[in-house]
Amino acid sequence: ELAPAAACSVDHSEVMVGEPVHVTVAPSNFNPKHPLTYNWSSTGGKIDGKDTGANIDTNGVPGGSYAVTAHVTDPKAKKK
Repeated sequence: ELAPAAACSVDHSEVMVGEPVHVTVAPSNFNPKHPLTYNWSSTGGKIDGKDTGANIDTNGVPGGSYAVTAHVTDPKAKKK
């Protein structure tokens, strides 16, 4: 049995302050019959995540590198 995994991607790896960023996550090896839960977080900007995608508002964010994290869980699985 393969371990559950998730691959993240971002539409722009570099943006100017104020430009929007969209990120997506593609889960794999989860039970296809179970609905998954997605929790998004970011070290900069205002993140608005829903299911497999999230938008980041970069208005007022200082220049630098930031990380976006998608945490995917299967609430029905024994090992979440």
